[in-house]
Amino acid sequence: MSLKTYQESLAKKLVGAGSVIRDDAGRILLVKPTYHDGWITVGGIVEANESPLEAAMREMKEEIGITVTPKRLLGVGYLQESEDRAEMLALTFDAGVISGELIAQIALDSPEVDAYRFVFRDEALTLFAPVYSRYFERVLPALDSGETTYLDSF
Repeated sequence: MSLKTYQESLAKKLVGAGSVIRDDAGRILLVKPTYHDGWITVGGIVEANESPLEAAMREMKEEIGITVTPKRLLGVGYLQESEDRAEMLALTFDAGVISGELIAQIALDSPEVDAYRFVFRDEALTLFAPVYSRYFERVLPALDSGETTYLDSF
């Protein structure tokens, strides 16, 4: 058996990649997806033969019409399968602070997102669905600490 054949026989997990984008006031950009309640950061599922960083940048372009190169990895989380979602790994990047000029270029042209807004961290935690709130409550402090957070389950 070849290594590739063996690897193809193993379990697969979804990988999500997203970015925390901020304005000069420190507020976080959230988007309102059309496919579930609550708000999320810009991001989505990594496609075949795409790196998580490439996915994060592609999702920015698809969801809000701009692309910013993320600067570093903020957090990685493992999410167990449940009744309403698949098992996955979530990677969140720090895309830094964007200028007012770039904010003015934001354009929603995706059937997946119908609104965006900038909010402070405390408000963001109340707007996320509970599972995302638990994740970001632990990941967002990495913006200040410079560390990368790992969550084994959220």
